Amino acid sequence: MRLLLLFLCGAVTAASASRTFEIDYENNCFLKDGQPYRYISGTIHYFRVPAKYWEDRLLKMRALGCNAVQTYIMWLWHEPVQGHYSFSGSVNITRFLTIANRLGLDVILRIGPYSDAEQDMGGFPAWTLKERGIQFRTSDPRYTQLVKTWWDKLLPMIKPFLYTNGGPVIMVQVENEYGWWSPIDKNYTSWLFNLAHSHFGDGIVYFTTDPAQPALVKGGHIEGPLINSEFYPGWFTEWGEKYVHTPASAVIKTMNAMYALNASFNIYLVHGGTNFGYAAGAEHIGDQPFHTVTTSYDWSAPIREDGHTIGKFFEMQQAIHALTGKPIRPLPPPIIRQAYGSIEMRYYGTVFDHLKELTLDKPVQSRYPLTAEDVDHYYGFLLYEVKLPKDAKITINATDAINDRGDFFLNRRIKLLSTQRAQSQQTVFVIDRAHYDLDENQPLLLSILVENQGRICYTPRLTDYKGIVQNITANGKALEKWTIYRISFTDIIRKLEEAPEELQLHVRESENDLTSMTKFIPSLFVGEFDTKGRTVGDTWIDTTDWGKGQMFTGKAFGLGRYWPSKGPQLTLYHPMVQAGKNQLVFFELDKPGNCFGKKCYAQSVINPLWIQ
Repeated sequence: MRLLLLFLCGAVTAASASRTFEIDYENNCFLKDGQPYRYISGTIHYFRVPAKYWEDRLLKMRALGCNAVQTYIMWLWHEPVQGHYSFSGSVNITRFLTIANRLGLDVILRIGPYSDAEQDMGGFPAWTLKERGIQFRTSDPRYTQLVKTWWDKLLPMIKPFLYTNGGPVIMVQVENEYGWWSPIDKNYTSWLFNLAHSHFGDGIVYFTTDPAQPALVKGGHIEGPLINSEFYPGWFTEWGEKYVHTPASAVIKTMNAMYALNASFNIYLVHGGTNFGYAAGAEHIGDQPFHTVTTSYDWSAPIREDGHTIGKFFEMQQAIHALTGKPIRPLPPPIIRQAYGSIEMRYYGTVFDHLKELTLDKPVQSRYPLTAEDVDHYYGFLLYEVKLPKDAKITINATDAINDRGDFFLNRRIKLLSTQRAQSQQTVFVIDRAHYDLDENQPLLLSILVENQGRICYTPRLTDYKGIVQNITANGKALEKWTIYRISFTDIIRKLEEAPEELQLHVRESENDLTSMTKFIPSLFVGEFDTKGRTVGDTWIDTTDWGKGQMFTGKAFGLGRYWPSKGPQLTLYHPMVQAGKNQLVFFELDKPGNCFGKKCYAQSVINPLWIQ
């Protein structure tokens, strides 16, 4: 288990005589209002939890025995488009802080600008990549100006919540694990601290977090005493890997040892939550292959992804009670969960059938292919199309051109192949007109559906462009005159929700081969379940036997990526169930599941399922 250590800065003169939080260096402890203080905190990421459940999760964390909560502020959620800010719904950070304050929880705030947390690009908004050659996490003025603009917006909103101002925030982390970065830029970290200090002033503890290795600590830290900022009760999971389960006994043993040293520590994570939509990041470390983080960010935490308290929670609760001697607080009422049973997922046509409805604004025309960042379509799917030469045989070379998955089609009806990003992706294939019974005068259209599977969130590979990232050649010559479609599911899903008769008009017998991954063309499937006669509750959607795709509710809320053919995650958490009929939409890339004749099914179940 990798431990992260905390290094603290001592610029902590109190702004108010009545409320102070500072470091007593002589006795190696914190002082809160002049009294010795230490914390057992837990991490909850507000942006991974529906806002309606923030209080529930914080109450459960308090019942575990925590007296503080730690969270990141994730830049990408708050400025999805440059200059356009979002602080409402599940990213209303001031509301989250208000709830924590009301519940008597102190807050340890990690303000970035880089966070990691297995989010897309480590929390940087993807639009920052539009500035080609920008040097992230350095003194590059192009980068620091973006950070200054962001913090000048964010930090004045946070200032009223500082402890000395009557709020819950006792500590603020600047940057994150900078010791891993290369090259180290101490001018940058000093500038960043000074910028934070210009907004917050004294009266607060500033800190950095780095792995417990001396060389890395030297690169990243501000001086001060050590505590454990990230104590792991589990680990995150990537597609194609095993779900990591850490037994409570191992967690408790380490907690006891830390407490015996008079240490404060943070449990990362008490509750993991969900990578809804396209938010999951990816890893590509050294020579290891490119891997995407699962939609579930369960982390084997004591509070499960859906808010259910598992056995580990109660074992840890008893252990913390034994350490602190503080009374065990009651749990809030349990969140209702339901299994709504079998859901028929009706075929609704291919991506080409609905291309006009799926295209955001107008198609983009370009001599050469443009990246997702170039066309301001930062997440999800892009469809690229180009005409091919009239040669009898055409050798296509798309080596290392596709980030991350590419599905190649001929004339919008013949699937040629699928590619998946790897360390070095050799993609060379031949289109033989004779093989497809096409004469030399028949025009050929090459279509490439590209899936962005999440930007690298860790290591200096953050400049992770998506889409087609370099030219593709035909018989050695770069293909030209591309049409680029920015795929968005919002309009078509909302139309189906508002006018369900459209589904009846358009559902038809499939010309697609629903059982073949080699012939299947990515398609939409629409299903519905009804809460009639039952108490409305959250559920899990079981995608066992399906291939790979993206799942949405009828309100076009993205439940996330499913990939049961890769595993280990089989179910997606659905916390948006409403009374009455609830629509589900799958965009399936490989093949639908549980098909009997022309009917295919998913299941609504009460618990998460993983391939063990």
